[in-house]
Amino acid sequence: MHPHFSVLDNLLYRKQKLVIPNNGQVRLVILQWLHSSHQGGHSGIRASIARIKSMFYWKGLAKDVTKFIQQCETCLRRKYEPRAVAGLFQPLPLGISQSLTTTYHPQSDGQSEVLNRCLEHYLRAMTWQRPKEWVNWLPLAEWWYNTTYHSAIQATPYEIVYGQAPPLHLPYCPQSTKVEAVDRSFIVREEMIQKLQGNLVRAQARMKRQADKHRSDREFKEGDWVFLKLQPYRQASAQYRASEKLSPQFYGPYQVLHRVGKVAYTLILPSTSRIHPTFHVSLLKPCPDENIPVVALPEEWGSLDDPKEPFKILKRRSIQRHNRAVTEVLIQWKGEAMEEATWELLYKLKLQFPYFDVTAVP
Repeated sequence: MHPHFSVLDNLLYRKQKLVIPNNGQVRLVILQWLHSSHQGGHSGIRASIARIKSMFYWKGLAKDVTKFIQQCETCLRRKYEPRAVAGLFQPLPLGISQSLTTTYHPQSDGQSEVLNRCLEHYLRAMTWQRPKEWVNWLPLAEWWYNTTYHSAIQATPYEIVYGQAPPLHLPYCPQSTKVEAVDRSFIVREEMIQKLQGNLVRAQARMKRQADKHRSDREFKEGDWVFLKLQPYRQASAQYRASEKLSPQFYGPYQVLHRVGKVAYTLILPSTSRIHPTFHVSLLKPCPDENIPVVALPEEWGSLDDPKEPFKILKRRSIQRHNRAVTEVLIQWKGEAMEEATWELLYKLKLQFPYFDVTAVP
């Protein structure tokens, strides 16, 4: 027998991994268990392959996992799909620092956004049928994240902290023995920490090369004049306007006050402006002539720091939109008179304000 293989209790193992025969049904059960269950958390392809390889072996495993995930309905419907943005990729800082964000400059250190997106994906995949129970899934979400393989560090966070692979929660088999591994080698842990620094540096370089293929470098100096790209309909709560797409794409021009970090700039906006003056470079466009007439920011835009909140439903009505009937509600906003009430689409209101009681009958 090949030295990589061994037999234990009439079961074939390869490097301590159980060999799975060419049985499609058995392999499907394993894939569903270690990808679609709460333990698998609908992880990505690399993470799922690493999780399954830690326990099982069969020829073509990676190919089967890739095909299964590419056809997974939950992943197709609920996973985040990345989009290319302007501004070159900024590697993660190797350390801890404070990173502030604003609505129009949402990027902080990159790592926070990825972590939040991963947890959001896990909770969405696990609780979409009972979204109000998401709090009960937080411990499992934490365990899933910390025991999932991360390509940046080429290990799981659990291994980095404890210096050993996370314990495997296998279903109990009759007549099997339980062996509790309690030894944690500090030497292995130190070696993992040393490897971590090198792995992160290599991951940063790889991520930057890939990201910059779909990005463009753009820089401005203090005093430069730029156009500002905003979407007005994103500023006015959930209000629907028939001419949203016909609103100006760029406003200004405005002058650059100073640079914030590597990919954001603070502009000199009018004193009457109620939006934050710092913007990501992807929202700025060079202005060739500062004497171009200014397209002012709409006065009706609300404050981003004090967004509108619904207070009461005054009326309901049905309207035709895109050849189908939809419900609109007349909303009185907090702190505003009834005369300032606006008609809002009910389904958009539910999405934007999930805790607002829309069942109240006016």
